Amino acid sequence: GITSGAWLSFDYYFLGATTSVGVEEFNINVSTNGGASWTQLASVPAITTNAWATAHYDLSSYAGQNINLAIVYNSTDSWEYGAAIDNIAIAVPPTSSIQYTTIVPAAGSPASYVLAGSTKSISGVVTNLGLNPITTYTVKYTDGTTTWSDTKTVNVTSFATSSFTISTPYTVTLGSHPIKSWVQLTGDANHTDDTLNTILVGASFLPTHQVVIEEGTGTWCGWCPRGAVFMDSMQIMHPTNDVSLIAVHDATSDPMRVAIYDAGLTALPNFTGFPTIVVDRKELFDPSQIFTAYAAHLPDFAFADLTLTPV
Repeated sequence: GITSGAWLSFDYYFLGATTSVGVEEFNINVSTNGGASWTQLASVPAITTNAWATAHYDLSSYAGQNINLAIVYNSTDSWEYGAAIDNIAIAVPPTSSIQYTTIVPAAGSPASYVLAGSTKSISGVVTNLGLNPITTYTVKYTDGTTTWSDTKTVNVTSFATSSFTISTPYTVTLGSHPIKSWVQLTGDANHTDDTLNTILVGASFLPTHQVVIEEGTGTWCGWCPRGAVFMDSMQIMHPTNDVSLIAVHDATSDPMRVAIYDAGLTALPNFTGFPTIVVDRKELFDPSQIFTAYAAHLPDFAFADLTLTPV
């Protein structure tokens, strides 16, 4: 039977797509009578970024019972993306446990470039991996010379998250500055997930960043007008020179194909189909996410200002 305090946890990838002809759903169902009947335990939410997510569901209401769990994916047609699930576990969490889930700016992110002499705040997200609510925790960071500390008063329930900004920002001088940051919670016995690292880089000037959006498309592709519509919408909404839009045609039968360019784009990791947009050769998105992707990458650091002079 289910132990008191047990939770169901798993990693998953699910886009939750809605197309012109169908929708997809991803549910976890539970049965207490050996599968004779089922009720929905949870509707798994779509991911908000192009990455795997982790879900947690409380099974305490089934304590002492034998249950069956069913993983159910439904699509109203054959054109959606499906769902993936991994690392399924049913366990009782520790009483007190905190995880440093995200640090901002992330390690290696162009957002870590700052004008030398200015300040940059260290922020992030923590997750409560314990049974008890977290009411207070301490977050610290150091550049190897000085350590800054901030105590947060919160109310974070089991497997919920909490965002924070450390009250003292870092003054960034010219050059690279490795930053170590960690969280502390009374009673937390697992310290393997308490620390994250990043790098802040002081730059002498901040060039103007132009987002490059490449669309994998083709004259042969019945779904690719979706991509053309979103690319056209981006051009209308952002006609200035902070975005470059490039259509990259695929397949030898496509009269608009440039073979070398096509081969380079479609060889990128995770490139799986058409239409797909590639943003700054960093991330791949469905065309419907073009405005979100543009907004996310516009603040990225540009390494130079380029000026073209006709001769």
